[in-house]
Amino acid sequence: MFTGTTLYDTYSHFQGNLLWTHQGSVWALWRMRGLAYGLKSKRDRKTVRDLHKVLMQQLRGEAMIFGLTTAEGPAGVVRRMIEGVDLDEAPEWAAEVEATWDVLEDVPMGSRAFWMAVPLSNPGIKMITEPVKAGVRQAARATDLGRGLPSEEDIAFRMGQMREIEDFLPRSFHPRRGTVSDYVWIAHHSQTRGLAVDYSVPGSRMGVNESQDEETILQAQQGSVIPAPMLDEGAQSDETSKTVNVAKTRPVFKVTQPGSDESSYQTLLALSGTPSGGVEFPGSEYLARLDETGLEVDFVDRWKISSKEIAARKNRSASKRVNEQVDQREGDQAALGRSDLDRSMNQQQEFVAELGSTENEVEVEVTSIFAVSGADIASAKANAKALSQWFKNVFEYQLHMPIGGQEELWDSMQPGSVRNKLVRDYAQLTTSKNAASSVPMAMNALGDDVGMCFALNRSGGRNNIVIIDLEGASTTLEVSASIGIAGELGAGKSFCMKKIVGGVVDRGGSAFMIDHSDSAEWAIYSQSVVGSEIVDFKEPEISIDPLRIMGQLEGGEALQSFLAPLLSIDLRGVNGTALSELLDPEYLDKHNIGSTPQLLKHMLSDECEIAHAEEIGRSLRTFSQKKFARVIFDDSLRPLDLNARSIVAATRGVNLPTTDELQNEHLFKQLRLDKIFGRAVYALLAALGRRYCFADRSRLAIFSVDETHHVTGSPEGEAEIMTFIREGRKSLASVLLGSHDPEADFGSETLRGLIPTRIVMRHRDDALARKSLKWLGFSEIDDTFEDFVKELMEDTSPMTVLENGEDGVDENRRGEGFMRDSRGRPGRIQVLPPAREIRRIAAKASPGEDALREQAEMLAEV
Repeated sequence: MFTGTTLYDTYSHFQGNLLWTHQGSVWALWRMRGLAYGLKSKRDRKTVRDLHKVLMQQLRGEAMIFGLTTAEGPAGVVRRMIEGVDLDEAPEWAAEVEATWDVLEDVPMGSRAFWMAVPLSNPGIKMITEPVKAGVRQAARATDLGRGLPSEEDIAFRMGQMREIEDFLPRSFHPRRGTVSDYVWIAHHSQTRGLAVDYSVPGSRMGVNESQDEETILQAQQGSVIPAPMLDEGAQSDETSKTVNVAKTRPVFKVTQPGSDESSYQTLLALSGTPSGGVEFPGSEYLARLDETGLEVDFVDRWKISSKEIAARKNRSASKRVNEQVDQREGDQAALGRSDLDRSMNQQQEFVAELGSTENEVEVEVTSIFAVSGADIASAKANAKALSQWFKNVFEYQLHMPIGGQEELWDSMQPGSVRNKLVRDYAQLTTSKNAASSVPMAMNALGDDVGMCFALNRSGGRNNIVIIDLEGASTTLEVSASIGIAGELGAGKSFCMKKIVGGVVDRGGSAFMIDHSDSAEWAIYSQSVVGSEIVDFKEPEISIDPLRIMGQLEGGEALQSFLAPLLSIDLRGVNGTALSELLDPEYLDKHNIGSTPQLLKHMLSDECEIAHAEEIGRSLRTFSQKKFARVIFDDSLRPLDLNARSIVAATRGVNLPTTDELQNEHLFKQLRLDKIFGRAVYALLAALGRRYCFADRSRLAIFSVDETHHVTGSPEGEAEIMTFIREGRKSLASVLLGSHDPEADFGSETLRGLIPTRIVMRHRDDALARKSLKWLGFSEIDDTFEDFVKELMEDTSPMTVLENGEDGVDENRRGEGFMRDSRGRPGRIQVLPPAREIRRIAAKASPGEDALREQAEMLAEV
């Protein structure tokens, strides 16, 4: 009825990524990284296919590609969030992590992991001796006549074979040698499909580490890590003696681990037919698109690869047999069968032509095997039926569920298994170009391994978490940790920025923010961030006078960069020379000048003998008397503490010149004083932000500017942003920019191009949508560009009529957008709100006095 004898009983020895079997075969296993695919252009997709083709052309004989689904629960996300963070020193982050666990409890998440297994050849005499040696080792173990391990000479030989293969594997797949833990994980996963008991994939941040692998090897040799499950073809054990025959007619496979009260019900399927006319590429990526099914589907692609010369000899023999069949047919029989024979001959001729199309082309026999599961027999069969229907509808491909062949297919999905008759029967004969068109190792991954929980990846059919590690971008990837976010008003841009800033500060970093909103929304948000300083230009209580907060040396330099644009001073002219003399640290110290008001008083006094100083002083006094300039010229305000964990400069009430006013000389000369001050003070804030973020190289600091054009609108401000992006990596300093129009507001083309992480949220304006997508990395000549424009405008956090009758965005659709991560991979995301209630409330942009008052009351309650 069923058996406890499994393929695992043939496993003989593990060494590194090598597996010896009692059948005499030795296998090598590599963990492979899928290639970014989902949102790529047609040209890029062909590149991914061609990399698979190159992989096949480098191999000869058999190979197995594993694409196995991996579940990630809240525990896995939490581990990634806390790695490298001392929670005793970051209590706010500990609270966010704890709340994140609760939020993600009911969110299904997972991804797909890839491996490649290759049997090493037994050349020459080893073809005979290896099976014999394997039998001797098995007998030695069975009779306790020693461990029956392969010799050191044999291990060295096999390691050499493995390295020869490894040297030819395309680096784009980032092949990493597997470990015993990988073999164990694959076996455990195969035995427990659908039971939600997967542990973390080895080699991941949460997986078994290398120091544990020696213990795993020993346990594996003793058979304690890979248990021999009970295998039940047709789930016959679920029936009585009277109904057992029913089980023999159903394509279901029951797997039960020793000592387990639960069983995994699985259905194994194999690709059995493709359209006679073939399928165009793109459009044939049936493995790359598996996650679109909405099902948990594992696959193994088994290849048998032959050189062009061997394939040609086989095809000559096949053609000869077809011709003989034609000659043997007579009369009506020949007329009836001729069409099938003609079709066969045409297919062979096409195959031969494809085989000869390039010098490196090879013959590939491909068997694609799939596994679905369910909580019981009915659900396993239903999932298998749904998968078959999806293949039929999307690709016009046929899947077959062999009754009585389920165990044979299940075995064929394990490393070390032989290429049995069923695998050979389902094999599709083709070339590497066509075989690669299924694109087995493709993924839609976004983000980093560890860091802050940022968003859900919505690029494919499986949810997985997008983690952002700004510190890792600088230290590991060696790129700028800077981020740019574009989107229309109300699309969630500021909300997204606040989430990032809060995460940086909670994890032990610091943040300097410029807030130009009339509602001072960032100042409100900062009330939820421990250790914040808020500079409110409208109702100031804190001074940003550079001399008071930075001292005479650094403060003098910062004040000079502020006063020059404020007073239109040419630093190379006589007034520029006078200003330099006045701000010389020795001069300031000599005259006991420690603030800008003291400097102004000195310039207007008889004590100052520097030529042109009085002229400069009179111009400066005009600004010092204005209310909007109190943050610089009021000594009664306490100075800003640059050691604060976060600083917000709420510049409400500060006006800036328009683009026309900056570009037209006659309009520039007529600028109002408040706009002149606004232009200069934004440059000063950028300089203060740079000083703040570059001061401590031991921790990450972020400079956040919403409505970026307020800073990049001046050459001085844009220069400061450029410094952040170009030099910030070495100092763990990053910049976070927000804008409606990245092309107009994110500075020069060079500056825009240097921002590695880019996020685009809803844009209903066609021109802005196109600009934003081009900045994201999409090209207007791409075949997918118009589709992305339509999606960004119409199906990204779309506006709709809510239940209360008002227009708005459904809560379940908030935060949607496109992202290009620090590795340049594009994808669709949905930004997750902060997990803690206080942060969710604080992060909301609430226009209107009533809404602001309600938000303040809610914050006070929390």
